[in-house]
Amino acid sequence: MRIAGLIAVFMVLGACEMMEPDHVALPREPDDILAPAWAERTPSFSDMMKVYPEAALDAGIESLVKLPCVVLADWTFACEPGWEEQPGYGFSEAAIRVSKIFAIRKDNSYGVTPGARVTLPIRFVVG
Repeated sequence: MRIAGLIAVFMVLGACEMMEPDHVALPREPDDILAPAWAERTPSFSDMMKVYPEAALDAGIESLVKLPCVVLADWTFACEPGWEEQPGYGFSEAAIRVSKIFAIRKDNSYGVTPGARVTLPIRFVVG
């Protein structure tokens, strides 16, 4: 059985094609790969492995997914399917499932509040 790792990478997206003027790109600090400063709660390795698309895992396929999301009143995300680097494997659907675990800090310094539209990038990595 192949052992795989999944890393949620949060990065400044710049001029991502999905971003509109009122979108916020959730940044990642250089040392915050799995637990960025804006995150109150992130998925565990086990949570991430449960959603990794099986066909992609078996084939060693990795992908970046960028989900358009809205921050809810409880500081979690409601996300929709978005851009995926490797379409056809189910990465967008997997990212949506795992996005329900994330929560943003109420005291974040990025000005993100409930109702804000954000782009949540999640990178699936086999390793």
